[in-house]
Amino acid sequence: GLARLEAADAPQLQPFWRAYWADVRQAAVELEGRLLVDKLPMNTLALPLIARLLPEARAVFMVRDPRDVVLSCFRQPFAPNRTNLEFLSLDSAAQFYDAVMSLAVDLQPLIDLPMHRIRYEDLVEDFAGELERLWSFLGIDPKASLEDFTASARAGEIATHSVVQVARGLYGEGVGRWRRHAAALVPVLPILQPWIDRFGSGEA
Repeated sequence: GLARLEAADAPQLQPFWRAYWADVRQAAVELEGRLLVDKLPMNTLALPLIARLLPEARAVFMVRDPRDVVLSCFRQPFAPNRTNLEFLSLDSAAQFYDAVMSLAVDLQPLIDLPMHRIRYEDLVEDFAGELERLWSFLGIDPKASLEDFTASARAGEIATHSVVQVARGLYGEGVGRWRRHAAALVPVLPILQPWIDRFGSGEA
């Protein structure tokens, strides 16, 4: 479908553009004077579509130690869908992670979409510095701080599995959590090791 997407003209893309913003309006999101953040890890798979439908969009690409990512996905009681079924075993979760990240790396030089990468571990270590760099990338007034992001969770504005963690605020307990389960992760290390090396996330 990528060739068809690339060849599509504005009238062909218009119905999809309208459908996206209709979904936003249905969610009762107030956009006046605000920046819409559409946060979903699987948006990685839609990067070419995002670039074509939303040419003014900017992508924030969050990375984390792959061992922690795979372990976290495996342990979460996600509602079943085509994506979440990949997390029913450590092996399939690792293979899915490898496939998605490989696609993301291959796509980035091919699509016209500004992208800013943040490492979770760096964010925990230097929240203010990473936030300042993010604001610069997004062109946001740093006075519009999100440092008290926990208030959104307490106000019931977050409806995902992460709401409990978000309400706690930023903490470092999630960094290196894989070490407690290192023996169980040994079989999938050959799949994850290239990404561990690429993201520089510490000891293997």
